[in-house]
Amino acid sequence: MKLKTKVAFMGIMCAVVAILLNLAISLPSARGLIADSVSNNMLNLAKAYGRMVEIRIQQNGNSMILQEELQELFQDVKVDGVDSCYPYFVSSSNKVLYHPDESMIGTDNTNETAVQIVNEVNSGLNPDIEPKVVEYSDKGKEMIMGYYVLDSIGSIVMIIAEKQDAASMASALVKTNIAAALIAIVVALVVSLVFAGLISKPLKKSR
Repeated sequence: MKLKTKVAFMGIMCAVVAILLNLAISLPSARGLIADSVSNNMLNLAKAYGRMVEIRIQQNGNSMILQEELQELFQDVKVDGVDSCYPYFVSSSNKVLYHPDESMIGTDNTNETAVQIVNEVNSGLNPDIEPKVVEYSDKGKEMIMGYYVLDSIGSIVMIIAEKQDAASMASALVKTNIAAALIAIVVALVVSLVFAGLISKPLKKSR
């Protein structure tokens, strides 16, 4: 094997190993960070809009706000990049007060996880139910829910999304990183060949 080829081969191998190690170390942690970020965004949305509803109720003299107001308030609520994300608002009597599917408004809530939260609210055993994120299964799909219980009336604001959608953001990151790695390998190959040529020329002249 010629000296130029050996130098180029060593350079490209070092670059490939470095890139693969970087991917192996960074991608798992990046996936976890993205999942945590989506969950935190859902929780923050639930808290923010829950408090907005509380303020509206106080302004209305502790009367529930009108359906038109709820529609205006919730219609654009979602986490960017998570298409399945939507808001869900349930009363302490387990009635749906808001849902993107208007046919569900006024019906009994059938979300089992939401029912459990309603039951906890109505039990009175835990007067201070903290906002949090939970995971559950619904009709064979893994779901994520961030929820906030309104202090004044015990209604629950929820932000719900399919867990797979949150994971798809991480998959997009993986694809982007792999594409960048392939480009970096090609660049490393070109640079290695150039430097190998520069190194081998003086050696050839000295012979």
